Amino acid sequence: MAREDAAGFTLIELVVVLIVAGVLAAVGASRFFVLKDFQDRGFHDATLAAVRYAQKVAVASGCDVEVRIGGGGFALDERSGCTGGGFSVPVRRPGSGGAFAASAPSGVTVGTLDFYYDALGRPHAPGGAPLSAPATVTVGAGTITVERETGFVH
Repeated sequence: MAREDAAGFTLIELVVVLIVAGVLAAVGASRFFVLKDFQDRGFHDATLAAVRYAQKVAVASGCDVEVRIGGGGFALDERSGCTGGGFSVPVRRPGSGGAFAASAPSGVTVGTLDFYYDALGRPHAPGGAPLSAPATVTVGAGTITVERETGFVH
């Protein structure tokens, strides 16, 4: 004898749920396997971290630190004489000691931005004048902005 208050799903309901779940998985999974999207975001985040690190190094060391972002990637350099001379001394990566620079993965587009942070963490144009407007650069699918007054990077 079957009980009338029995709860559960019918076979048809279970099959419909499995079909819907399969369709959603097929559509959603394809979005996780586009390598270029991961490379875009990864290099954007690495560049953003490098610019933030440049400001911290400038403040901590008291030396000007140049940020160069271009089609080939990014690089951070200090002045050879700390506050005078050209930017020819590579900033070192913490831990590894290698130059703080990276090349963009193939297919990742990178705009151009060149400026430096002074010992107070303020951004300056290559000629030495403070930035007149926020500096922006496109890296992959995102944009990096450096505020002109504070040097805040976002």
